[in-house]
Amino acid sequence: MSLYQQVRPQTLDGIRGQPEAVTILRRALAAPDRPHAFLMHGPSGCGKTTLARIVARELGCDVEPNGSSDYIEVNASDNRGIDDMRALIKDARYPPIGGGNRVIVIDECHQATKDAANCILKPLEDAPIYQYYILCTTEPQKLLNTIRTRCVHVPVKLLSEDDVFDLLVETVEAFKLADPGDAVLDAVTSKAEGCPRSALTMLEQCLGLGEAEALVAVTNFRTRERQAIDVCRLLVAGKQWADIAAAYNGMEERESEGVRRMLLGYLKSCLLKSRKPADAARMAGMIEELVGHTYDSGEAGLLAMMWNAARVGKGD
Repeated sequence: MSLYQQVRPQTLDGIRGQPEAVTILRRALAAPDRPHAFLMHGPSGCGKTTLARIVARELGCDVEPNGSSDYIEVNASDNRGIDDMRALIKDARYPPIGGGNRVIVIDECHQATKDAANCILKPLEDAPIYQYYILCTTEPQKLLNTIRTRCVHVPVKLLSEDDVFDLLVETVEAFKLADPGDAVLDAVTSKAEGCPRSALTMLEQCLGLGEAEALVAVTNFRTRERQAIDVCRLLVAGKQWADIAAAYNGMEERESEGVRRMLLGYLKSCLLKSRKPADAARMAGMIEELVGHTYDSGEAGLLAMMWNAARVGKGD
């Protein structure tokens, strides 16, 4: 199990650097007319799913793997269609066997199709007393407004550098890890840019290394977003496909739809900044090659899109 999974807080008291989110959840959970739909939104790696699991525990669910059939956690990027959502709602319509509560967590909920999103509207509004929905997303603006208005909003934010540094120090002490030294911890804190998951991943990579080696490891660390930007720069520069493919293969995470969206976002920025008609036309052409989703075609579809975009980028 990764270090960041082991460090994951189990209670609201253990949540660091999210006072607004914790206050909202405490108030909601203590209310006599407790809400049945929550929307956790914020950057990746900052605790949305962790908070969802804590809420489920507060409601009496066992969230451990194979712990309880009354805790359901799905990823909308893998279960995004209306049939998937109907099956989920159908399976959850019966009261919990143990007489407690049922919690359904839908991660990356913005990736659900419009039909699937519409399918969940009525369950969100008319959830029975034992049923709770928690939606998690990095892009709440992409959700239907009718979904957003049915949920209690729980904003999850990047941590301050002080919070990240304290998290690293406490993790080293709690797990009796070899102290990498303040220089390494400072470098990890700066590189993490407020993301606790990235910070803990980097710390784990540094374990067992000398200070000089650890600093090199931190310097070379790339999040998926930064690696995607590296690929974008090669595409925009019209580089050879071999160079683009090598950069893509070096990415730590290659979830096809997420990468495609990041490529589109970068190209859009380049298009808006283009001053020459020829450059603008090239950016627009590359965007056209990446507009179709990859939910059905997966990584193969993404690579085909990137190949075609690279040809446009070179002016072929």
